[in-house]
Amino acid sequence: MLAQPLPTSDGYSVQDQHQVGIKIEWFSEDQIEAQLSAHLAPNGPSAGGPESLPGPRRTRLVRQFFSRGIFENQLKSAKEDELLRQEDEDVMNLFMSWVRDLRIPSSPQTEMFADIHEGMNRLQYLGSGTGPGNQDATWPFIRKIT
Repeated sequence: MLAQPLPTSDGYSVQDQHQVGIKIEWFSEDQIEAQLSAHLAPNGPSAGGPESLPGPRRTRLVRQFFSRGIFENQLKSAKEDELLRQEDEDVMNLFMSWVRDLRIPSSPQTEMFADIHEGMNRLQYLGSGTGPGNQDATWPFIRKIT
């Protein structure tokens, strides 16, 4: 016999109150480095819209995108203007040091939650990068969630 859906205060229905699990697979550090290198290259895939921009302007936009979009917390401790003036290799080394500081898991993780609401809250954070406190965004480094 199937369990009857249980009404909740937010209008959702839950089939039962058993634990909920999600499995998170992460990109490896090598894969992240390859992607960052490709995007930071003068004719990389980030050139999608700004490919008509002169090289230095395009480089500046790509660096701003990564530093503000992915490494926002780390950027607070670095001076953005200095980052934008550095050589490509130095920027890549800095970005990769920030990636290593995030301690991204090297193998898939399974997280268990007492109920579906806790699991959904975690999924919301993983997908948006918004969560409690001043936590670093890890969503760009997620390969797959199941």
